[in-house]
Amino acid sequence: MRFKVQEEELELQKQELSHKENDIRALEKRLEEEQQISLAAAPLAQAPEFASKGCSLFAEVDDGRRRQEEDMRKLAEKNALLIQMMRKAQEEVRRTQEELQNMRNLGTGTSYDSDFVNQICVELNERKATISRQIDTIMLLERQVKAKTVVPPSATVLRSENEELTERCRMIQMEKAKLFDENRKLDRINGTQKNALRKLEFELKMAQDRLGQALKSRENVNRAKGSPIVEHILNASEVISFAREMPTTSYSGR
Repeated sequence: MRFKVQEEELELQKQELSHKENDIRALEKRLEEEQQISLAAAPLAQAPEFASKGCSLFAEVDDGRRRQEEDMRKLAEKNALLIQMMRKAQEEVRRTQEELQNMRNLGTGTSYDSDFVNQICVELNERKATISRQIDTIMLLERQVKAKTVVPPSATVLRSENEELTERCRMIQMEKAKLFDENRKLDRINGTQKNALRKLEFELKMAQDRLGQALKSRENVNRAKGSPIVEHILNASEVISFAREMPTTSYSGR
């Protein structure tokens, strides 16, 4: 029972770590977009010298400068929100580390099965490696937010892997459709062959019935005549007559 409870707890930890990885990816993407906007808007954030002259010809430029300042203010608020989200993720990672450490302490007890303990240790090591990678990613994001630099295009690698997997899936679907088409063709050929075989079986049965009738008729004639010469003549004539009555059916094994 305790083993089952620990397995369920490990499964929950795996799900939480997966959610955290997804949150970090979304955070990276969002931070990259925001900082690209920041870099693109930086040249426009500076007010031109002639904007302070109060000339009506440059009123539109001054309005644009104010809009850019407002955008920069909103961007700063978003950056602060991102930092808040990263701190929250750090806290969740720390709490997960503590829970995993507690589970590892329980898993090393002598009352548990050795194979199960080894499996738990392997999974804990994997979780620790995942947490370490997440911490490194969070620290990198913090440095990038402070330096206001563009996030490395890690999403490009994920996009490339996703496209590769999508292409492989498409190829598998095409191969599957091809196999289905070939299977349908084989089913049609098999159905044709079955129909031809049933026709041959029917014709063979009819021929056997006619042959039985001819043999019965010959026996009756033999009993009536009782002559070997007449029997020989009747046998030859019946075989010729039976051969003429046999249907000719062409059969293709394709």
